Amino acid sequence: APHTMGGSQSSWSTPGGGQWALPAGIACLESDLDATQKVYVGPPLNPPMLMLQDNTSGHGEYVRVMALDLCSGRLISGGGDGAIRIWNLTTKLEFAHEVHAMSVRSLLVWERYLLSGHPDGTVYVWSLPGLDLLQTMKYHNEAVYAMCDAGDRVLIGADGISVHTKGQPGFWTGKADCFDCVKTVPAEVLSMCRLPDGSFVTGNMDRSLQVWTSEVEHKKTIAAHSRSIWAVVYAEPFLISGSADNTIKVWGPDDWSLIRVIEEHDGWVVGLSASGKWLASASLDHTVRLWNLDTFRCARVLEDHKDEIYCCHIVGNMVFTGGVDENILMYCE
Repeated sequence: APHTMGGSQSSWSTPGGGQWALPAGIACLESDLDATQKVYVGPPLNPPMLMLQDNTSGHGEYVRVMALDLCSGRLISGGGDGAIRIWNLTTKLEFAHEVHAMSVRSLLVWERYLLSGHPDGTVYVWSLPGLDLLQTMKYHNEAVYAMCDAGDRVLIGADGISVHTKGQPGFWTGKADCFDCVKTVPAEVLSMCRLPDGSFVTGNMDRSLQVWTSEVEHKKTIAAHSRSIWAVVYAEPFLISGSADNTIKVWGPDDWSLIRVIEEHDGWVVGLSASGKWLASASLDHTVRLWNLDTFRCARVLEDHKDEIYCCHIVGNMVFTGGVDENILMYCE
């Protein structure tokens, strides 16, 4: 089974048998179209030795988004075909279960629940690992591209930001009041991530980054890119953004100064993921690039997809990618 290198580990028995080991301290991972996610310090990745482990025909249409359910050691994917699929992670990706909704734009694993965002503003709440539908929420009129774990709350980004808390007692019984909407604020959100102090950042359609307090009060607006911002990720001590202007920008959250501009992609940067000292960027130029966060140099270009790439994840010593060619690619050290 895939393994991690060095350090303490936690293991889960995979449905396909064997053990799937991950660095200690990893509890959950959330994602949306933009691969917006928490960052966990894992073992070092060795890009020059990274090799293609598996190439799975993931969906009947493009693979739009992926999330990892680390409690069960499974990958979750959402596609343009409306399918949400769960995959066992053993020595390869093995199909386990699926449900059908409408085209999927974002996924968020929160505790033992999966939230899926869709083009008409609908968010579905599913149980994990069985994918039983618990709730349908409709607080937006445009596509839900971003969702964020805010501790005891969930933030949903689309044509505004809506804040949701667990309802009582329905959240545990599976009744219709799983989540209560407690606040909405205007915005045009494409990506979102939380910072260590509890505040969070949104990447917006209007090319700006906006900084929000933990209570979802607007704090600062940064004229960040020349086109819309499809990806944001916090990789200590940096906030990193990816845009339709083909660039990746690195920011210092203390004063929001621009530290570096990376211009090596030839297409929109629509996915970012980080683990330890490594950053992965997914682009419509058909590549995923791996960057060393100490030097910001490109250490490896993954070019095995045949078309535009929409999403990527790094966790431990594994990288997952998906896009228009309908395939999910899994790389292991």
